[in-house]
Amino acid sequence: GREAIDTGTHIHQFLQKLTQFPNTQEEREKLVADEPEEIRERLLQLFERTEKDPTLRPYFYLDEGDSVLNEIPIVTQNGATLRPDRIVMKSDHVMIIDYKTGREHAAKYEAQLEEYVQCLREMGYPDVRKDILYVS
Repeated sequence: GREAIDTGTHIHQFLQKLTQFPNTQEEREKLVADEPEEIRERLLQLFERTEKDPTLRPYFYLDEGDSVLNEIPIVTQNGATLRPDRIVMKSDHVMIIDYKTGREHAAKYEAQLEEYVQCLREMGYPDVRKDILYVS
């Protein structure tokens, strides 16, 4: 319930500040040292999970020349403002990643991501991909 949402929100806010995930266990521990214990554990698990996930890894452990936009507002052609959690510009494509806490609204999340994709395509990026990182 409420506690899960708060934890998810806290993790979400923490991730907004990161462009690159820390590579070593030592860097990870240092980065999360000031967080409450439960959050610290969750973040360490998340770093490990994304590092081991071949689909997500390239968007959190970056290559030279990649750029990351966290929480950047994008205005659609009809004037709506969208705010994807993370956009990673790779040399040959763009990846949009949204952070979500629960899977019960998967269809809604998918529709939201598709809207982000369409918007970036309209802006002239031909190869736009999307994914969800579940943070809890």
